[in-house]
Amino acid sequence: MNTTQKQILKQSTILIVDDNEALRNELKDLLEIYVLEIYEASDGVEAYEVFKEKHPTMIFSDIKMPNLNGIELVKKIRRENNEIPITLISAYSEKSLLFEALKLNLVDYLIKPILLKDLKTLLIRLANNIDKNDLLNIKLSETLFFSKKENLLYHKNIIVPLTKNEQQLLMLFLSKENYVIEEEYIIYEIWEYEIKTISSLRNLISRLRTKIGKELIQSVYGQGYKFKRQL
Repeated sequence: MNTTQKQILKQSTILIVDDNEALRNELKDLLEIYVLEIYEASDGVEAYEVFKEKHPTMIFSDIKMPNLNGIELVKKIRRENNEIPITLISAYSEKSLLFEALKLNLVDYLIKPILLKDLKTLLIRLANNIDKNDLLNIKLSETLFFSKKENLLYHKNIIVPLTKNEQQLLMLFLSKENYVIEEEYIIYEIWEYEIKTISSLRNLISRLRTKIGKELIQSVYGQGYKFKRQL
């Protein structure tokens, strides 16, 4: 795995879907050193909700699950998104099920038990896929997107200039999308040991809002701020 591939993965998020918590944790332990953040779901129904809310860069899903199995989950996601890289996981005895799934634009599949060498090979393919298809371009609204690869904000393909602090703040919001972030936490993440006030933060948020739109950054009274894409 080369430096570029590692950097791409470190900016990527992944959704792991498996009804077996032990296997989910095992896969999480293997992946967490490579990617930015990992989301989890125990079945296809929950996974679809996480997909809609968190917008992961890629998905690893077991095939056999209650409520909504892996193949049906992929079909549902593909009706909305044909680009997100999806990998299905199956037991050797379930390989016949993969023939149906291969029609659904999968990146690959993994057979249990998952070997580290196979996982590393797959991650290289995923990094190349993400790079080739510009999947680190995060759509914020109909006309606005942020390139995680370049760390640049674009409006209708024109660069929107951001200061260093504005860029850091936007990247922080993107990493904690749909979570309420406390003001004190944001201040530390942006300025670390510099002495800054709540007023400094609010001025920074106001400046960022003028560039990306007020509706993307929601104030949560008495708690902090929440970032939510308008799509």
